[in-house]
Amino acid sequence: MDATEDQEARDLALRETPRLTTLQAYHKLRDFGGLAAGRWHVFDLVWHRGPGTSAEILEEDIRTHPQRALTQSRARFTELRDMGLIAELGIVTCRVTGNRAILYDVTGRAEPLPLPRKRKRDSTKRQLLEEAHRIATEALLVLGKASADYSDLILRAEHSRLLGELRAWRNQADV
Repeated sequence: MDATEDQEARDLALRETPRLTTLQAYHKLRDFGGLAAGRWHVFDLVWHRGPGTSAEILEEDIRTHPQRALTQSRARFTELRDMGLIAELGIVTCRVTGNRAILYDVTGRAEPLPLPRKRKRDSTKRQLLEEAHRIATEALLVLGKASADYSDLILRAEHSRLLGELRAWRNQADV
C-alpha cells in the first residue's frame, strides 16, 4: 500500500466514524430554537450532509448562493464548533476542492454552549479616547505650571513621559 492509498484509507475511516448524535437531539435542538437562522441553516446542512468538509457540506449552496455560502456560512462552522454542536473529526482530502481540510460532523449535544462575548470596539475606542483626554489634560496642567514649581529639567522629563504615553495610546488605537 503506497502513501496515497494509506491516506485514502485513513480518510475513509474518519468519514465512516459512527455519529455521536441522535434524532432526538436534533429535534430537541430544532424545537429549542436557540440558534439564529444562519447557524441553524449550517447545522441542518451538517446534519443531513455530514460528515464532510465545509466545501462538501456547502457544495450545493456554493452553486446556488456563492456569496452567502462563502462569506457567511463558513464562519458558522467555527461558531457551531465553539457551541459544541459540531465537532472537528480530523483532516481529510476534500472531495470538492482536492485540498486537505477539516472534516466536520454533528455531536450529541442537544443544547448549545454559550459563546464567549466579543469585546465591542466602541467601548474600546471610548476607553482609548478617555485615556487620551486624561493624558492631554495632564499635559496641559504640567506645561502650564510655573517654572517656580518645577525646574526646567523636571518639566521636560514630565513632558517626554506624557508624549510617550500619547504615542503608545495612538499605536494602540491603530490596532
